[in-house]
Amino acid sequence: MRFHVTPSLDTSMMRVVPRVPAATSCVLLILIAGLRYLRLYQRRTSQAGRQLVRLIPVLLITILMLRTVAAAAGVSTTPWSYNWLSWCCVSSGGEARAKVLAELRAKGGKHLVFVRFGKDFRTFDWVYNPPDIDAAGVVFARDMGVKANQELLDYYPRRKVWLVEPDNKPVRLRPYPRRPRSAP
Repeated sequence: MRFHVTPSLDTSMMRVVPRVPAATSCVLLILIAGLRYLRLYQRRTSQAGRQLVRLIPVLLITILMLRTVAAAAGVSTTPWSYNWLSWCCVSSGGEARAKVLAELRAKGGKHLVFVRFGKDFRTFDWVYNPPDIDAAGVVFARDMGVKANQELLDYYPRRKVWLVEPDNKPVRLRPYPRRPRSAP
């Protein structure tokens, strides 16, 4: 009996980076080799290396148990300041920026997006642009207040101007409220 297997694309696994298991394997092999050499370390008459090698797995298991209990209790063990850089993070915030960027590209034309952060903005940085900013279809800029924003509005007079506030969930793109310019 022959089985025919058709390849399928599971989009839920798109976030898995194929290089991670290979890199992890290399790191583990280097650590194991290092532990072998550490085990041979002697200080005077004591077997300090052997004791350290025995202590490391005990510490790792203890940390794993503490993190598991903390997660079950709903206690965060990762500081917010670098949470988006960590493996344990659910979302980096880059997905919302990518959606906004795709929406603007679908509209066509050239756009200027002011990004207004709240006081406690704690995730992914939204404001970065390609090297040739003037040729870019979408330019992101921090909302710096009316006066500073007006400089950019004067520099890019033909761009459609938008405002996005990443702190709001869901993140929405809305037209930037332009104020009429007063006569000099």
